[in-house]
Amino acid sequence: MAVELVLKQLGRVPTHFFDLQNQWKNKTNGSFGDFDGKTIAGVTFHLRFNLSRNDQFPLDDLFAAIEAELRAGRFVIVSLAVAAGWHMHVIYGQDSDGDFLAVTKNGYGQTEYIESIKRVVTAMKGTDILVYDPIE
Repeated sequence: MAVELVLKQLGRVPTHFFDLQNQWKNKTNGSFGDFDGKTIAGVTFHLRFNLSRNDQFPLDDLFAAIEAELRAGRFVIVSLAVAAGWHMHVIYGQDSDGDFLAVTKNGYGQTEYIESIKRVVTAMKGTDILVYDPIE
């Protein structure tokens, strides 16, 4: 679960914290909306760019928002299309060409690093993201 990964990276929950994943296993219709406005371990999450994926999707605005979060030292959770539907990834940086770098855990518990996020999101004609308030 990407939200747990962010909370762990922020030092808000211990590495052995899996409460959210355990609750999520029984969900069949979960989305970022489940976390919009919710505060977990002192971190408040916000859904952004919950728009139709089509040729009118504001990709430039989305990419600018992600870049702003990264410049501020924050991670961005992104929803990417996969064969089985959707999977959440955590954007943690940019490569030398300015494209985004992300990490996720696959269904086997293995860490996967994903490159070319801009290309993937452009091909998807947009996606939503989950961001969080700055931590004080």
